[in-house]
Amino acid sequence: MSGRWFDNVQILAERLGNWECPLGDNKDAAARPPHPRLPPEVAPPGAAVAVVRDVYTDDELDANDRGAFLAGLEAEFRRECDKYGLVDALTLLPDEPALAGCVVVAFNQEDAFDRCQTDMDGRWFDYRRLRVERYEPPPSPSARPAPTSPAPVDLLEDVSREGLVEGASREGLVGGASREGLVGGASREGL
Repeated sequence: MSGRWFDNVQILAERLGNWECPLGDNKDAAARPPHPRLPPEVAPPGAAVAVVRDVYTDDELDANDRGAFLAGLEAEFRRECDKYGLVDALTLLPDEPALAGCVVVAFNQEDAFDRCQTDMDGRWFDYRRLRVERYEPPPSPSARPAPTSPAPVDLLEDVSREGLVEGASREGLVGGASREGLVGGASREGL
């Protein structure tokens, strides 16, 4: 793969107009899973990390020597991304389902990320339109808010607000009890 491949496909796409290639595997962004948590050697803390989507397909990996194919892509993308600024890390993660077909590029500076996104987002590569997005790590488990349980029910407050519990009389008798403490039709003589 030559470094001119980017430019040649871009020129062809511009000549054809706003043409979406049916061979591309561009997926709707809303249907994509969220970014997985990446290790610090892939997304160093403080780095501006770009996820370049739709670079390759699983079929291309299967049809080529996997190692050589990924090494060639990595070398070509490193040459291309070095134009935008200092690259801290450039990684392909074909075994990560949420990042299959992607190149993850960590730039040292924010403006390098901006230049990369401006230049590469929408660019054509191997009959696919590239998408460049900022890596957003998922929230850490400790940062997630604790599930809220419903407010505890204060039975005394409910009783005092209603005045009576259903079936109770003001004297504190419940369900057919008489003042003598007998329930449900019992008589003193029957005891």
